[in-house]
Amino acid sequence: MSRPLLEVNGLSKHFPVGPGGLFGKSHKQLQAVDGVSFSLMPGELLSLVGESGCGKSTTGRLILRLLQPTAGSVQFDGEDVLTADRHRLKALRREMQVIFQDPYASLNPRMRIGTILEEPLVVHGVSDKEERRRRVLELTAQVGLTESALSRFPHEFSGGQRQRISIARALMLSPRLIVADEPVSSLDVSIQAQVINLVQDLREAYGLAILFIAHDLNMVRHISDRVAVMYLGRIVELADTASLYSSPRHPYTRALLDAVCVPDPTVKRDRQLLTGDLPSPVDLPPGCRFQTRCPEVIDRCRSVDPQLIQVGAGHQVACLLHEG
Repeated sequence: MSRPLLEVNGLSKHFPVGPGGLFGKSHKQLQAVDGVSFSLMPGELLSLVGESGCGKSTTGRLILRLLQPTAGSVQFDGEDVLTADRHRLKALRREMQVIFQDPYASLNPRMRIGTILEEPLVVHGVSDKEERRRRVLELTAQVGLTESALSRFPHEFSGGQRQRISIARALMLSPRLIVADEPVSSLDVSIQAQVINLVQDLREAYGLAILFIAHDLNMVRHISDRVAVMYLGRIVELADTASLYSSPRHPYTRALLDAVCVPDPTVKRDRQLLTGDLPSPVDLPPGCRFQTRCPEVIDRCRSVDPQLIQVGAGHQVACLLHEG
């Protein structure tokens, strides 16, 4: 059995907030990501889901070292990403690429598409102009655009076309890992399907491992091998897709699935609606972070902080109801 391509252990990012104390140091910390751990196999698609603000995008940026973590480790193919020097990190980034959420903000409006797509090859020292041209034309065709697109500017394309350009740019250096940060959330539903199908096709063609950050659980169900559910900076449940959707163990996961719309008005469902207040990530309650909204809360939840435990083959959950 092959080893994981990506291993994340205890990854944390705490941002100082509020007025500074002595020497300008802040007394409070916003715990955007707090002790996240998971692995990703070659060719696997792992979806990271949860409410807005739970730390999904920050996790993706920490893995790529676009943000410097407060604690934890990130191993890519056995190499420590967080201790790599500038030159080694540049080499690692050939292997790890990102697709950002907003396809317009991530493309330079002053550059033509051909130049945008060629830029990664120039930066990483592909000096043969003909080779660069061939690669640009190959990826342009694979994402469903014509050669004429290369002479145009980003504002001349629709949102879906711009995201296709972003995908082509991410694949330009033949990476092994893609962090897709909500790549379809800003697109129309019909365009979302096209882009998701494109990502799936390219994943199979290139054998890509993908960390797919999303909040649309309907879509995630059809594309993922495994799903990790985040709440207030922590993973509270991690399982293969079939297990998570058929037998969710964490009350938060069940609430998320209950909130998914069913495209049939005749279907009646008993939904578990969450009540209570969402805690501030700056002032988290003791014990379980979900206790203020959990319909199954018990006294121990208010004092004991649950950790991920194994509750089935490849199924982990952080909930005191499943201990023992």
